[in-house]
Amino acid sequence: MMTPDSSTENYEIRALHCDADRTSEDQCPPQLGIFSRSNGLSAGSLLFPPARPLLRYGPLDDGPSPKKRGSDGEGDVLLPSLRERYRDSLLPNSSDLATPFPTGTSEAATGLARSLADGGRPFYIVSAYAAADAATRRAIVDMYRPLASEASSKGRTADVVAACALVAECAVRCLEGGGVSVSDAETAILVSLFNAFEGGRLYGSPACRLNHSCDANCIYDEALFSDADDGGDKTTPALSVRVSATCVPTGKELTVSYLGLFHYADIATRRTMLYKDKAFVCGCERCRLGDGKLAQDFAGAVPCPKCHVRKPDGTLYEDVAFDDGEGDVCYAVPSDVAEKNGTFFVRALKCTSCGAVTDDRTARGKLVMKILRGVSEKVVDRLSSSPSKTAELDDDAEEEFDQNLFELSLSTLGPMHWTTNLISLSLLDRSLVRFHTGMLTGRLPEEEDLAEAIDSLQCLWKYADGLRLTGRNAGAALLYRQTLGVCRVLVATRNPKSVKYAQEWAERVAEYVRTFEGEHWAKVVGGIERAESESSTAQEVEDGQDEEMESLDLVEGKQKKKRCIKL
Repeated sequence: MMTPDSSTENYEIRALHCDADRTSEDQCPPQLGIFSRSNGLSAGSLLFPPARPLLRYGPLDDGPSPKKRGSDGEGDVLLPSLRERYRDSLLPNSSDLATPFPTGTSEAATGLARSLADGGRPFYIVSAYAAADAATRRAIVDMYRPLASEASSKGRTADVVAACALVAECAVRCLEGGGVSVSDAETAILVSLFNAFEGGRLYGSPACRLNHSCDANCIYDEALFSDADDGGDKTTPALSVRVSATCVPTGKELTVSYLGLFHYADIATRRTMLYKDKAFVCGCERCRLGDGKLAQDFAGAVPCPKCHVRKPDGTLYEDVAFDDGEGDVCYAVPSDVAEKNGTFFVRALKCTSCGAVTDDRTARGKLVMKILRGVSEKVVDRLSSSPSKTAELDDDAEEEFDQNLFELSLSTLGPMHWTTNLISLSLLDRSLVRFHTGMLTGRLPEEEDLAEAIDSLQCLWKYADGLRLTGRNAGAALLYRQTLGVCRVLVATRNPKSVKYAQEWAERVAEYVRTFEGEHWAKVVGGIERAESESSTAQEVEDGQDEEMESLDLVEGKQKKKRCIKL
């Protein structure tokens, strides 16, 4: 196992020291990081080869698991009943298992404890830890976690430590022993909160030493592979890490993003997510506002309230909301961020053209800030929703909900704000599913619908490129699936010009896909690249059909179908 200051040819692991440049004072001081030892690290360099997780604790219906759901009834009967019992045990005086919270426990800590208990996550963690062998337990104990002695008397870290202490005792009691002490259970829960990947998988060193940055220079990938233990089935998850930046100089810390899709959100959203999930305030280079090092967080860009007067209700005039990218619209970006009860929000915007600052000291500023916070909260809630939260909506109702949310964001925050673009991404995904489903029965999408999808994709690429992230493939990492999805539809039209256009689009993501996304997606790219010679032998498209497609500017992707704006 790697230890502090251990190294390989390409990287070394050494201690970090928290400072104002990196994290808030609430962050636990002793921590390790991984740093480059070679100027030869460039985009695509394999930092860590595929490695199996030390521990998997996800519910049986959440991703790969040692047991397949429903194989013996346990996933459907036993665990839900224990989960219910576990949650009830946290409620003071609600059952014979009840343990009132200790006097003096903060309201934030008790709220966190109840949140952790909901769904039984700590039970899964502790039960998986109980089943682990001694070597695995030692490796888990060696992972980073904040200790009670290191947590400040106030702040998120202290609340997390207190919450884990509360739920650890309940988890052990639910296991009725299991060979795990309350102290061990608390350690396992803390380690999982600060180190586990999505789906409840803990990887050992060196992967667990990768710290977060909102402008990460590495990408991790969890893929399924088969080994002898699986009987040939590809059910074993493995983690690999590659460098995404063009070049990583010697001495630079190697980082990944913990944020998933919210990596593409603004500073307030990113900080809120990290603070709630990982108990620290990010101070990476992308998050340094107002210190002269970074003045622009482009994910939070909105049309400047001073340069572009709004309607009385706060919505934008149509020529601003539908910015054509010709440079006529000036954008303001976050210049100050505040926090209240663990939630961060933008307190001021500064125009990148006129330099005007908009804050809540004026009536105009108050209205803009109210709209900004309200729309951002709605989109965060929508994108964070689990399937169970939207189960009551059928597909059409859910799509209509997203469309209304998109129109709200576009009409108030404009086309370059992260809320508009991430909801647009969700709508584009739905369109592509509908297109591809129809193609299975030989039915191509309407040309107008396809043109609108192409327009959405162009806007998303403009947004991703405009973030100016360090990663060489930031846009491709977000949009390769959607880009190739549109390309497949264009190729299916068998129109030579559309096929050529599809190949131009595919070229934008080809390098990223072949480097980072594996064999399946590389085959998709290869099929699109070969489509021209295959389609050239097909019967030529009739002149009338060809002219109709050109009249929509489909081949050039310039069709702009204006959408009705609703509030």
